[in-house]
Amino acid sequence: MNAIHYYVGVDGGGTKCSVHVYDDQGELLASAKGGPANIAQQPLQAQSSILEACSAAFKQAGIATDRFAKTTVCAGLAGANVAAAKATLQQWAHPFAHVQVISDLHAAVYGAHAGQPGAVMIIGTGSCAAGWSGHQLKQWGGHGFLLGDKGSGAWLGLRAVQHTLEVLDGVQPTSLLAQRVQQQLQLMSSHEIVTVLHQATAAQFAALAPLVIELAVAADPVAQELVTRAASYLDAIGQQARAYAGGRLVLVGGLAELLSERLSAGLQQQLGVAQHGPEWGAIAWFHRGLLCPAD
Repeated sequence: MNAIHYYVGVDGGGTKCSVHVYDDQGELLASAKGGPANIAQQPLQAQSSILEACSAAFKQAGIATDRFAKTTVCAGLAGANVAAAKATLQQWAHPFAHVQVISDLHAAVYGAHAGQPGAVMIIGTGSCAAGWSGHQLKQWGGHGFLLGDKGSGAWLGLRAVQHTLEVLDGVQPTSLLAQRVQQQLQLMSSHEIVTVLHQATAAQFAALAPLVIELAVAADPVAQELVTRAASYLDAIGQQARAYAGGRLVLVGGLAELLSERLSAGLQQQLGVAQHGPEWGAIAWFHRGLLCPAD
């Protein structure tokens, strides 16, 4: 634990962040998780989550937090493609020697393919796809909760809540999905739902996504229609990313496994397994061209 310098790889999304701590010889020392780290939506929360997760990982490794001053944080964060959000984070008065911020897409695709050309699709609280040509990253989707993220957990959850409100307003027939949404939220009227959720975060809506997928599997027609729309969009951006980069498409994110079988047969045949995680990818991007830490 007496490394001269430490490196922390961060994978930050709308629901949680994950950190891996490496010494200067590339040995993985510890890992930990923190809260949401989407810098476009909740910049202060992202800073707090990263600091919380780093502190937990250092404690786990038996390293004093005064060693933060000898630590480089390499963070792949949701929202880093928004210039203003990235600029705000760069003003953070953090305790680390250095903080480098790239998008969660950069970290995911670089780690998944160990720096070689390939594609990734993130299916979690948000959604997007990316292809890494070996020289340039190209992105599809990932426009944020308000403007995009179709097919994501937040998108599915929001659509489920909207459907439930229409059922309660009497403009849609009652459905099992609406009943189960009310049960999970413990909110029984449209007034209650609007009062509680009118300023809800993407992560709060994403918490309903597993329910939508569960009911789609159970053949609830409303849930099936939502999941079909989600899969169709994800399939389209996944195809674009894979065609651009060549190689395999790696799926990452909390809903990737649940939705992978809903993708087209042709795209499923092009799926591959990640060689490394996005935490490794963030550090490898920092060290690209040099010897990178190993998982």
